[in-house]
Amino acid sequence: MIHSRNAYEYLHWNQNFRQTLQQTLAGEHFTLEDVRMDSIRDRSTLKEKLLQLTEEGIAAFILSIRGEEDAFLIENSDLFFQYHNKIFVYQSGAMSWGNLPFHTVTVNIFGEGCLAAKHLLERGVRNIAYCRNEISSTNYLNFNRERLQGVEFTVRKFSDGENHPEEWVGVEEIFRRYTESGGAYALIVSTDELAAQIIDHFAVRGCPRPSEMISFDNNSLYEHYGLTTIAPPHPQMARTLGKLISDNIDIDSECEFVSYIKIDSKLILNHQE
Repeated sequence: MIHSRNAYEYLHWNQNFRQTLQQTLAGEHFTLEDVRMDSIRDRSTLKEKLLQLTEEGIAAFILSIRGEEDAFLIENSDLFFQYHNKIFVYQSGAMSWGNLPFHTVTVNIFGEGCLAAKHLLERGVRNIAYCRNEISSTNYLNFNRERLQGVEFTVRKFSDGENHPEEWVGVEEIFRRYTESGGAYALIVSTDELAAQIIDHFAVRGCPRPSEMISFDNNSLYEHYGLTTIAPPHPQMARTLGKLISDNIDIDSECEFVSYIKIDSKLILNHQE
């Protein structure tokens, strides 16, 4: 498995995934090995590394690459096919691999937005604001746009086209617009981290947390905030990828058939409603 970062979020989002994938592949007599690419930032060094891995008898490459911090590997992804024709991608939704000929298991980001909106609307909410950070990252904006499209689709569906979600950016704007509305909005927040920042921001100003709020990631760093959150079912994604690998490992053609599988995320309640 090739990845280029080992920050907390990598471990948090992928630990269950990796363990399940390792068990799934072991059943097919394959061993899963991690390969770090943090220090590789030029094309010739990447070529040497891929050649070395191929000569060591690697049966397939699994790419676990997240976002613009991994732009170098993404831009040079053509090199992988020069050394191997068994390439698989595990994607937690941070960027789209749909335009590349790699077998991919990813998260249904649009579906996450639909699920969040449906949960709130079924609780009687009518006004929804999608909240995100002030970040200019193209990758961050793209997956938030896709999730917001899911929110908007569901809101319009429930209201017969009459209602639309708003988009609030940054903790200060979220606080201002929520309080100005008298708490009339339910918040769909892009990450658990931002949801925690919102709660803290409100508390410092003597205000209770927003009464209806749902976020994403199921990040264990913020368990004590008692968030309602949405996250991918990583073990299911691992089993799906493992089967995809075992079904395609002996196929010679590199582009004859490429699978792009989206997995629905799940709603997780970390508090008693």
